[in-house]
Amino acid sequence: MPLRAISSIQSTNRHETINVNLVDSPDWIRERNPAGQLPIIEFGPDNKVLYESLIVCQYLDETYAETRPLQSRDPYQKARDQVFVELFSNLWAPASRPFFMSADLSADWLHIVNGFKKFDNLLATREGRSNFYQPGLVDYMIWPSIERLPLFVDIAGHNGADYLRRELPTVHNYWEQMSGDTTVQSARLPVETFIENLRTFGDPYPPRLNPDVMRVYSQQNSPFAYRVLMVLTAKQIEHEIININIWDKPEWFLERSPLGKVPVVEMGPAGDLLNESLIIADYLDETIPGARPLASPDPYQRASDRAFVETIGQYFVGLEYVFTKSDLAALWPEIEVNLAKANNMLDKRLNGDKYLSGADKPGLTDYKIAPFVHLLPLCVDLLGHNSDEYFRDKLPVLYTYRKAIQSDPVVNKVVTPYDEFCKITDEYHIRSKLNDDDRQKKIENVNSLVLLATKVEVQLTREQRESDDDRRGARPRQVTFSPSVNRNNFNGYANNRPQNQRGYLATSTRNRIFIQKSQYSA
Repeated sequence: MPLRAISSIQSTNRHETINVNLVDSPDWIRERNPAGQLPIIEFGPDNKVLYESLIVCQYLDETYAETRPLQSRDPYQKARDQVFVELFSNLWAPASRPFFMSADLSADWLHIVNGFKKFDNLLATREGRSNFYQPGLVDYMIWPSIERLPLFVDIAGHNGADYLRRELPTVHNYWEQMSGDTTVQSARLPVETFIENLRTFGDPYPPRLNPDVMRVYSQQNSPFAYRVLMVLTAKQIEHEIININIWDKPEWFLERSPLGKVPVVEMGPAGDLLNESLIIADYLDETIPGARPLASPDPYQRASDRAFVETIGQYFVGLEYVFTKSDLAALWPEIEVNLAKANNMLDKRLNGDKYLSGADKPGLTDYKIAPFVHLLPLCVDLLGHNSDEYFRDKLPVLYTYRKAIQSDPVVNKVVTPYDEFCKITDEYHIRSKLNDDDRQKKIENVNSLVLLATKVEVQLTREQRESDDDRRGARPRQVTFSPSVNRNNFNGYANNRPQNQRGYLATSTRNRIFIQKSQYSA
């Protein structure tokens, strides 16, 4: 655990850090440690080498004692602390291994839980000690594992913060105390880096922990997925969301969606699957009463509404062009004609009503087209026009209907605000233009880049970086992309924990999926 050594030396001495890709480690690593494991320290004019994290940290504490000693001066207590660290490591290794190796975490979850509870109990044996929350060497030895625990729980499909608070109270309290330590903060591994490291070992299927809760495989900002999420939210149907990275779909998702498209719903103990947003929306409204029915009770009206959705959808082709065509200007005449047709068709269908449902709340037909109406101005704004003025002057029915749709609490809860989506669209275009060679370059001014570990990446301490910047240029770094997320605090855990734009917990596993907590809305 390299962070052990970094934590121990962080406040004591000037040092540099070489991060090594262990999947493809250079030969010189095994020259320094025949086992090829980290951490390794190399020091002194004669390049002395020492490895094994506990041994390294004990040596550092004994040799660089001028700041403050980290170990007890009592030989017996020091030996007991070593035993504690060994016991903790022996419990942690089997409990954490499935997150790196298992293709199905649900099959290993009971084993994982038992391991987590065992080291919560072990940690509780040290509670009450006067120096327990004044970090010493033993704390820095176990912290790198404890730090990752909420993220591991998230990956397994739980809410990490809630799970720790409820099931692992000692770990929860310890996590909060240690997070405030300045040494821990300075040595903390960015969550993106840890996530990217996990990708090396594959992308396990996140287990459905409650088969009674419907799962939606979505993609952040997908208007097709929005349809289903709006129906679930309007009917107050409990569900959980797995957001798939369309740029790097995990294999288990392709087994559930052979075309790699979202949304997909997985439901019931048997894990029944259903694809295609319009089909899913109809099925949900027909089979689950929920808070209210969304479609008309009249069969002819329902069929007419479906035909309307299919037809008007063809006039939203400009929105499709935003993501599939490189020269929107050449297509503007066609886009403009189709927008006018959509406006006229909507005018006839509304017949003076606020919503297509004819009621004071949107119905199923409204929620089927709402995501596209919400995003439709993109094909105007991206051409340099002012969409607000254009819609108001030339598409008044669409303009008024869009305002009505955006005032609905359900729509507001589900969709990404339009301004944020514009930024994401810019990112999408940058991504789509990148070829393999471009991905080797440093990309700037793009939201949510995740740095991919290079084979050997040199990171210097701040003091060295400041002194060496003039003679050393910035090194190019490989980049890969993850879905856009905001970086906000979540219940005190991992200040850089990813969240989506609406504030729901979103944890990336191997940069391929984002897990949102189960949620529904009135």
